[in-house]
Amino acid sequence: MFDKRLMEMCPESRKYIAGNIILQFLELCCNVVMIRQIARLVQKLYEKTLGPGGLAAALFIIALTVALRFFTTRYAARMSYLASRTVKRVMREKIYEKLLRLGSSYREHVLTAELVQEAVEGVEQLETLSFH
Repeated sequence: MFDKRLMEMCPESRKYIAGNIILQFLELCCNVVMIRQIARLVQKLYEKTLGPGGLAAALFIIALTVALRFFTTRYAARMSYLASRTVKRVMREKIYEKLLRLGSSYREHVLTAELVQEAVEGVEQLETLSFH
């Protein structure tokens, strides 16, 4: 699930999010083709109608879809990283700007330890929570 506030805050990450969605859809399509091919192969083996050419073709299609899945998974992860990197940068800038606006009075609203925790750990969690 995408957080709409994050998307509005960081519009330059939309292209990476769109790329991630497209690549994950292609990965899903590869899964469908691969599972269908395996099911047909098992069916032909069960019915004893599988010839040598059919086996070679089935194995080729399965190998091709596995290779395509590898690349789509890899590049989807890359798109997720790029999107989260952009959002993390923007979030850290916004936290820093807020601290500058508050000045030293930020200690009246929040403990320094909480602030550091949120600025570092909280922003790092955006990668796993928002884009997967």
